[in-house]
Amino acid sequence: MTGTRRQPWEQQDGESAKAFQAFVTYRDMGAVRSYTKVAQQLHKSRTLIGRWARRWNWQNRVKAWDDHCDEIRRGVELQETIKEMTRRHIEAGRQLEQKGLQLLSTVRRATAQGAARLVTAGVDIQRLARGAPTESVELRGRLLDEAIERELAKLAAAAEERVSDATGQGSQGD
Repeated sequence: MTGTRRQPWEQQDGESAKAFQAFVTYRDMGAVRSYTKVAQQLHKSRTLIGRWARRWNWQNRVKAWDDHCDEIRRGVELQETIKEMTRRHIEAGRQLEQKGLQLLSTVRRATAQGAARLVTAGVDIQRLARGAPTESVELRGRLLDEAIERELAKLAAAAEERVSDATGQGSQGD
């Protein structure tokens, strides 16, 4: 794949399999990286490893690798945080819904309205936490056309009124 843009931690164009294997060994050592350890582990001379490291820019490549791994870790942590928050929101919504249902069965009318609001809030919280809408509005066919026409008529009337007010003709009764 000559000429293809590669990530710095991937084998580079022209980099031999042995040089890349040495880089991967170095890269995967993490915080305890050392050319000497790579040389010992691969039974190569320290001088050869140093030459490969300079030629193939190991320091910048492992920096890019470490940054990449850190970005992945942060993304995973964020996803875990969001999952935990969602779980808590669902549980809070479930508890609100249960409390509202309990109140509905035991209280007078005025308090029953409040209990009903608790149930609705609990359900809404659960739906939002799961990414579902809390309400659904659907207009189709003739109803949609009529709604659009009403809105357009309102907009046209408002625009005419602004024009009349701006030209001073609206208050003269023309």
